[in-house]
Parts: sequence; structure tokens; C-alpha cells
Amino acid sequence: MNDFKVFAERERAGWTDTDIVASYVEKFGPITDQAAKSILERAPTSGKDVLDLCCGQGALTAVLIKTGANATGIDFSHEMLAIAQTGAPEANLHYGDAAALPFDDGSFEFVICNFGMMHLPDQQKALAEIRRVLRADGKFMMAT
Repeated sequence: MNDFKVFAERERAGWTDTDIVASYVEKFGPITDQAAKSILERAPTSGKDVLDLCCGQGALTAVLIKTGANATGIDFSHEMLAIAQTGAPEANLHYGDAAALPFDDGSFEFVICNFGMMHLPDQQKALAEIRRVLRADGKFMMAT
């Protein structure tokens, strides 16, 4: 399948629905929080430039900031970013597409994606973008 248009439209429509967003945060958020703990045990992010890709409600972004990381979050849902802004007001949050990241080459030491890859219509493009924004010795970590 090379045409991701329908999938992309459905994903974007779903994540603009405030009921879906609220239900996700309430019911699935605790699960993603547990996965984030496991990721962070393996990623020494303190003092590092870290991109929280598909940051959603910003739970991981907030934890990254508390651990001393220079955290940036990006998501394609304005509704999720509004929640993230509340939970991680110190974070540098962006609205954007993981397949066309608005960051310079080599901007991050870590890119972390916690339960976001399955929501990306074109994962190959997103992976290429992750590689592009990672520094030469950077690391990509994800849970899905």
C-alpha cells in the first residue's frame, strides 16, 4: 500500500474528536506512562536534546523535563497538544507531521516515540525524518 491518504485522513479526524482524545488520555494514558518509564530507564536523557515524537498528551515530555532533558514535543493533534501544554508548560511543543519534521538535521541526541508509530500514515518517511534529525551518535527509542 503506497497511498496513505485515507489512513491519514482517518487518523487526523479521530484525533480532533475531543471525546476520543479524552477517552485515550483517561483509559490508555496509564499504559503509555508505564512504557515511558521503561524507555527512560534505558535512555540517559538528562541534559540532552530529546524529541518526543507523537507526544500526545505530553506525559513523557513532562517526565523528560523533570529528568533534566531539553525536551521538544511534536504531535499532529491540536487537541492533544493543548493537554500537553497544560502538563508540560516548560516544553517546546510543536504541531507537525512526523514525516516532515520542522527541525534541522542533527538536532537531537534522542528521538523517543511512545505509542505513536502506529498512528503514522507513512512510517518509512517518518523513520527517514527521525534519522535526519538525529545526531550522528543519536538514538531512537520507541514503544508500540
